[in-house]
Amino acid sequence: MKILNQQGKLFGKINLIDFIVVLVFLVLVLFAASKLLDKEGVQGSIALNYTVLVEKVAPETYDSLMQHVPSQLMASGSLVDGYVTGVEPRTHIVYTETAGGELVAAEDPRLLDLVFTIEVNVPKDPVQLNTVGTQEVRIGKKDHIVKTEYFELIGTILTAEWSQ
Repeated sequence: MKILNQQGKLFGKINLIDFIVVLVFLVLVLFAASKLLDKEGVQGSIALNYTVLVEKVAPETYDSLMQHVPSQLMASGSLVDGYVTGVEPRTHIVYTETAGGELVAAEDPRLLDLVFTIEVNVPKDPVQLNTVGTQEVRIGKKDHIVKTEYFELIGTILTAEWSQ
């Protein structure tokens, strides 16, 4: 018995063109299913809560931005699935050296340090787990931009906690 007979049928039963169409359709369905599902089922997201320290902020800036907290995060001109949920002001400390070479700490009444609390949902995908918008979230990372539609400041990430 031949695989392909003179009428173009596989094993004398199914048309070759029909077989190719069914095969391509099955490949497309399997590809789409693999993209929609990961090894554990639907990919989903997990919560990431982190804090950012922004130093040397004018008290007037703090007063203005407090009118917009909570506020949704932005990245590259688009809203992100996350919010600035709180801001804690701290006294800005400056260190000066005395004539004897001793460091002395003093409050700077003209400036504040702000600690932003941020809550976001990030994909379970291990590649994007530390990414909010276009920025990586890692404890100690400097130059992290805290940006909403109302304010934008740059600071250092102090803490980060992912929920399971």
